[in-house]
Amino acid sequence: MLMADEKTFAKLKTKYNVSQDNNSDFLYFILAKADLDVDLLNDIDLNWLGENNFLELYQILSKTQEDKVNKIKSFAQNNFASIYKKYSFLFTSTPVEWLGFKHDFDLKYATKAIRGSIASILIKLDREGNLNQGEINYLKLNRLDEFKLTQLLNFLSLKRKYNVWDYPHVLPDDRLYHILKKIDSHIQLTDKDAQFIKNHNLTSVLEIYELQQKKIKEEFNQLKQKYQATDYLDSSPNSFLFKILTNLELGKFLEVNEINWLQANNLTDTIKIADLIALKFKYKAVTNEDLSLSSHLYKVLKKIDSNIILPESDINFLKKRKLTEIIDLAINQYADYLINQIQLGQELDKAQLEWIDKLDRKDIIQRVKIQHFIKLKQIYQIDDFRDDFLEIPLYLILQKLEQNQRLEAPEILYLQENHIFYSKIYVCYHTIEAQFYEANYKETGNKWNIPNISSHWRKADEPKKALQSTDNVALDKIKENKLKSAILTTRGGAFRDISDLDKAEECAMKAIAFQPSSHHPYTLMGAICYDRYQHYEGEQWFAKAIARGASPESIDEEIKKSIARMEDKVKRDQLIKKLLEKDPKRYSWSKKYLSKKKNK
Repeated sequence: MLMADEKTFAKLKTKYNVSQDNNSDFLYFILAKADLDVDLLNDIDLNWLGENNFLELYQILSKTQEDKVNKIKSFAQNNFASIYKKYSFLFTSTPVEWLGFKHDFDLKYATKAIRGSIASILIKLDREGNLNQGEINYLKLNRLDEFKLTQLLNFLSLKRKYNVWDYPHVLPDDRLYHILKKIDSHIQLTDKDAQFIKNHNLTSVLEIYELQQKKIKEEFNQLKQKYQATDYLDSSPNSFLFKILTNLELGKFLEVNEINWLQANNLTDTIKIADLIALKFKYKAVTNEDLSLSSHLYKVLKKIDSNIILPESDINFLKKRKLTEIIDLAINQYADYLINQIQLGQELDKAQLEWIDKLDRKDIIQRVKIQHFIKLKQIYQIDDFRDDFLEIPLYLILQKLEQNQRLEAPEILYLQENHIFYSKIYVCYHTIEAQFYEANYKETGNKWNIPNISSHWRKADEPKKALQSTDNVALDKIKENKLKSAILTTRGGAFRDISDLDKAEECAMKAIAFQPSSHHPYTLMGAICYDRYQHYEGEQWFAKAIARGASPESIDEEIKKSIARMEDKVKRDQLIKKLLEKDPKRYSWSKKYLSKKKNK
């Protein structure tokens, strides 16, 4: 319960000119409320004062209430109505805080507007021209158009920058905003723009603009001097040349349309200087101010940019001028270029390989070797062998073949075990062997080299070279019948390879006469008979060969060669059927040579 404090009550009665004789507790309650805030009084309080003859006090308090309401409404009207009207374009629809105030200026809505944050934010924006992120976020919650706010903040920033803050309009479509943007982007104003500035007494803008234009023209003339473009007379900042030269100052490369424009205006030296400037920026040589087109630095940078190896003299030139960073960039760029060439399957030349070796670029060396390995596998037709690991024996074997070096027995065994010997490797191996024995024959005169030469040329699929190796051999001067037989047998085999079966038979029969105990000429005769589709005679000769030591496997290889060469499909099919009837398991391989029957 409110208890009257005598001293406080006395002070309140004095303040509100009430007789000290009246000690009503309710009167104390009313006065205490009024002293806190006159708006706390209600109709009950005021009616009591009237009913109890406190008419003067009633009038004072009522008047105080009325005055305060009017002040609040006036404050809101004077401060917020104009601000909202000025900045209402920022919102997609009226914010909730302003809904009532927009249409009715009563105390409720005026107080709500004063207490709301939007009014304070907009007044701060109007006075200071900026907002913090928290304030922007609050506006976003109240239907803010963010794009328009961005435009407004830019406009306000430009107004402050060009000293026209007092210009009243803030809409983004206002002409002044477009004018200020032009000035800020160094774009020349139109006559209408200049007239607008004068009409609105914006002299500071005009002064800044004129000073800016003067500086731009001076800068333009300096750029024309620097880039040897003085023959072009137009000095307007709107000139396309000014845009080109400004971009060059920033280290940008010329666009195709810019090059075409410069060429059309006979400014070829400008193009070359632009090239030099761009190269300086690209290779971090901007500290060197020499723009002479005949400068050695320009030549060096062109070499680097064209992926040309720098000679020692150019490297020393860069070192003397403390441009070592360019050397590092050149090395890395050239290394990347080589790696790209390798990835494209391009073969590196001697100079490039020497450069890699000199700089010990193990990363490139590794890539070169892998690419080389892949290329060798393609050359020798073993692409299906997927392992590109450089340490496996195959890479060394292929390198030896590429360098015309003979293979060792373990290497041949490795190829056979991996099922890759009977490929182009086989041909290359026998070519190298044939050449080795030819060289040995020339050096030693050892005639036992002759059958080896012929045999290897045959296996290298070079029967004519095999025949050449035995063409002029004087058999009557050879004492050993075994050697005579070997030479004749391999010569007969070469004739068989070129389908001259009569000469092949002649050689085979002479070989048998010189060495009846050798199985090789008998095997040859059997193969010749098969080539002639003479299955029965062939089998007889093969039987004699086996009796003299030939292996069934070697006989089967000769039969296989004959069948593969047969052109008469009917006779070939008949022969294959006979083989399958004889031993279907042993001759199962022959099925793949049977003619495919067409469906009727």
